[in-house]
Amino acid sequence: MNNQVTWTKEELLSLSFSGLIIRVQSIEEKFGKFDDFIREFDLYGVTNGKLLLMIEMMQPPFELIEKVEKHLLPLGFKKEQDFIFAYELPSIEFGNKPSPHLYREHPDCKEISWLGSLIHENGNYIWLNEGRLPQTLLRE
Repeated sequence: MNNQVTWTKEELLSLSFSGLIIRVQSIEEKFGKFDDFIREFDLYGVTNGKLLLMIEMMQPPFELIEKVEKHLLPLGFKKEQDFIFAYELPSIEFGNKPSPHLYREHPDCKEISWLGSLIHENGNYIWLNEGRLPQTLLRE
């Protein structure tokens, strides 16, 4: 069993490779206790208690797609309302040029009201959008 979920106190989660992002609130509403959900479906990833981020180093992320089809959809989870897939974008492009996405919202997350995102020179970051910027971003 994988069920290796790392807990963090950080508001910002680092998106790399192919990611499945699930609202923890949706898990609690549609299933019950978060820890029971993780054990029941043999999940892994990182959580801050607001989002669960699962990463796969493949594109398309076949294992993540399978988890959505076998576990989330039958429970009534809806894409974009309860979860999304997002893919890491580079901050530097060929020829050492800055990406046109640098210091902007991540295109995969832009239309998702519950999710904040930023492509930064240090990586792709996501957070639960609670109507304010995370403190970490305000310090940079």
